[in-house]
Order: sequence, then C-alpha cells, then structure tokens
Amino acid sequence: MAASPVRFRWRSVTSTALGVSALVGALALLIAPKGTTAAPPAVVAAAPSVAVTEVDSATPVRELRFSGVVRAHRRAQLGFVLAGRVTERLAELGDHVERGQPLVRLDRRQLRRSVESANAVVARAKADVAYGRLEQGRVAKLSAVQAVGAAAGDDADHTVSVASAARRQASAAARAARRDLAEGELLAPFSGRITRVAVEPGELVSAGRTVLEIVGDDALELEVQLPESTLTDIKEGQSVEVEFPLLGRTVTGTVTTIAAAAPQSAGLFPVIVTLPDNTDLRAGLTARLVLAADVAEGLVVPVEAVVNRSGDDPRVLAVHDDRVAMRPVQVLAIAGRHAVIEGELEVGDTVVTRGHAALADGDKVTVRR
Repeated sequence: MAASPVRFRWRSVTSTALGVSALVGALALLIAPKGTTAAPPAVVAAAPSVAVTEVDSATPVRELRFSGVVRAHRRAQLGFVLAGRVTERLAELGDHVERGQPLVRLDRRQLRRSVESANAVVARAKADVAYGRLEQGRVAKLSAVQAVGAAAGDDADHTVSVASAARRQASAAARAARRDLAEGELLAPFSGRITRVAVEPGELVSAGRTVLEIVGDDALELEVQLPESTLTDIKEGQSVEVEFPLLGRTVTGTVTTIAAAAPQSAGLFPVIVTLPDNTDLRAGLTARLVLAADVAEGLVVPVEAVVNRSGDDPRVLAVHDDRVAMRPVQVLAIAGRHAVIEGELEVGDTVVTRGHAALADGDKVTVRR
C-alpha cells in the first residue's frame, strides 16, 4: 500500500509535462508570422553517370581493316552511238559472251540504203577521174604538136583535180556510212559476263544510252578508301592480305594503284588491290584489306576518350575514387578506333569515354562499365 502514492505522483508529473509541451507548441504557432512555412530539406544532386575504360599499352604494329567490294578489272557500260529502234537482243542477264559476239541490233535498213547511195557516189567520182585523165592525155598529145593552146591543157588538169577531190569526198562519205552501219550492231568489247540488261526489242534508244553492262573474265580487284594517316603504311607493288569474311578465306593481293588525290567530298584516297587469278572468287563479294600499320609506342585509349584531340589542348578525364581529374596528353597517332597518346597516365588507369559534357576537374561521378 505504500507504493501507490509514488505511482500516482509519476503519472501526475508526466501529464503536467505533456500539457506544458502542448502549450509551448500552440504558442509557437500563434507567434509565427502568417504565410510562412518551414524550409524544405536540401536536395543533393546525383553525381553524373560516365562510361569508362582502362588505359592500355600500344603495340608496335597494329592491323587495320578496310572494307570494299570485289569488282572485275575490266567492266563496261555498252550503248549505241546512233539513235534507233532495237530489233534484236541476243544476250540475256548472266550470259557469258566472247569478244566480238553480237549483243544487240538496231533497225539498219536506212543505214544500208545510205551505204548503197554512198558507194554509187564513189563509183561516179571514180568514173569522172578516169575520164578526166583520159581527156588530159589527149590534150597533152595535141599540145605536143601544137594542135591546141596552153589553155586547153590547163582546163584538162583542172578537171582531173576537181574529179579527184570529189572522189576523195565520196570515199570519206562512204566510209562514214559503212561505219554507221556497223555501229547499228553492238558487239562485246571483250570476253565476259552480262551483268545488266536495260533494253528490250522494239524500244527506241537514244545515242549514248546504256543498254547492257558487262564485266570481263580477267583479273579481279578490290577498291578501298583509305584515310591519309595510313598512306605511309602502303605503297604500289606491296603484297597485302585480303579477307573474305563470308567465305572464311584470306588471299594475298598486290597494290596496283594509289590515288594521287582524294575527292574533296570524302577526304579518303582510293586504293586498288589486284587479286590473284587462280581463285574461284567472283565480282560483288565483300572483302577487307588488312593493313599492318606501324604505331608509335605509347598508351592506347579509345578515340572518344580524348577531348579536343584535333585541337591545341587535347586531354583525357581520369577517374580516381569516383572523381575526375583533367590530364593533358599528346596524341601520337590515330589507329582505327584508338588513339596512341602520352601523358601523366599509366597502364590500367581509368578514363572517361562517354559523359564528358559539363564535367570539371574534381567533379564527383558515378561510374558505369
């Protein structure tokens, strides 16, 4: 019975304390200025996310690959030099043809008539020359016995000269007519295979229009486009490897042509590689030129890791303890998708490859690999 008053007093003290707390809270609300609210807690911005990679060491020689399409060394787009109507097409797509074989013919009836007319003019001119020379001979005999004057001899000489000129003119016209007749038949310029047919019998074709395309049976070649940074690693006459990914084969070709200038639109230099003859390769196959490029010794990073790599202040963003540090570098070479650099870096260091924008020295980042 003696402990009851103690418990009672504790409950009383507790109740009194709660009441005082509530009273203080109410007074605080009454005293606070109207329209004011408590300040929200500060929001901490998340660190930007970046992609990174590790710095590697450069090898003295690096293989670069450049893709292209195999084509025939000899190829031609064929057409007529005269306009006309097609009467026959003697070749189909994929046909193999021999040099000189007829491929397409135009209606040549008018051309034949032109040849006949020109030949008749030539025959008339020859007859005029023969008669003029005969007359020239008679006048010369009469002149020897002074039966005719000098003027008669001059007239005979003039007649022969005019007839000879007319004969030459007629002969030239006849040759042109025969040439036009021949041009009405399209012949294969070399042995090969028809790769495109663009005309049907009965069509009217204009002069110069392509009606067939042909590729030759001789050597195949590969054309690739090379950047100027690789031109020091290749020369005409050099043996190079050519890969055929779909065939799983590699052959050895010879560099035959390196363009002296690059088209301004692309800035790449065309290079022709002749492929060996004793293979079953065909035009149209995809191939890759394998070029062994000498690379300066240094450190290797992806090209996208170098900021301002073509400017005066190239640098990379190294990452240590989730913070970036600007490291100036010198770009020694570009080898494909990688840059060879030197600077205050070591093999195994981590550098940013994506997410450089708006980063400053010392910024905290979130690394994603």
